Amino acid sequence: MPLNLKTLTVRKKKKVLEAVKNRKRKRGPDFSDVEECVVKWFKQCRDANVSVGGPILKEKAENFAKSLGHEQFEPNNGWLENFKKRHDISFRKVCGESVGVSDNVVNEWKINLNETALFYKCMPDKTLTFKNEQCSGGKHSKEQLKLLLAVNMTGTDKLKPLIIGKSRNPRCFTGVKSFPVDYTANKKAWMTSELFAEWLLRINKPMKIQKPIKVKFLPPNTTSKSQPLDQRIIKTFKTLYREEIVRKIISDMDDEKSTVIDILHAMRIVDKTWRNVATLTIVNCFKRVDLYLNLGKTTH
Repeated sequence: MPLNLKTLTVRKKKKVLEAVKNRKRKRGPDFSDVEECVVKWFKQCRDANVSVGGPILKEKAENFAKSLGHEQFEPNNGWLENFKKRHDISFRKVCGESVGVSDNVVNEWKINLNETALFYKCMPDKTLTFKNEQCSGGKHSKEQLKLLLAVNMTGTDKLKPLIIGKSRNPRCFTGVKSFPVDYTANKKAWMTSELFAEWLLRINKPMKIQKPIKVKFLPPNTTSKSQPLDQRIIKTFKTLYREEIVRKIISDMDDEKSTVIDILHAMRIVDKTWRNVATLTIVNCFKRVDLYLNLGKTTH
């Protein structure tokens, strides 16, 4: 049979391509030492029922890379997706004892303007986890504070958050002379008309300087649609807050310390988190409810 050079060339080409593909499949990560550290650390977090999301995992990988002298390492989304595939990791909702918020509590703050219940010791309710692992987040604390957030339409003026607790002078306040956010208290840690009036009076003086100022109350039972903070601002804030809780727990794990999150810690995290809510997020939420148009039509 005569030799068909064209067929032979095609066969050789296929073999070469297949060999290249096999090498790519077998090739490990470019920074194997970084990957090894991240995997061991991630297993430690999951053994301790610590919820870990993508941003925190990338942040930790970057820290390991710097410690190992790999300044060129870049933990981008592509690296994260490949890391998850290599180690059979998926993003799942935490089950078991980690569910700690009832529908009644959620409905309670939805009808209270921009007031929200903050379960200040809780971690995120979703985590990266090994696919064959039972996804448990441990028992979450149901201790809560009430939080009042206020911001202007452009996101350029975030007022200092107000936290409402149950104890007027918590033990953690001993010796502390200044606080990053405002704090008040009553027996049930609820917002009352008296506390709201006090808050309005407290912000009255700086507001007068920017005259004219008008107070407008939104219609009852419509805040989920007409309140920008209920659209996505509060949700974004809580996501960032819980990420900070995870960072603190991980930092304490690295230092072999037990994690304590008291009201003072919560106040500091609230302050940092509120400042980190992006201006673009705030502007988009106001646009979504068309508040610019509603206020423009209002006459007093």
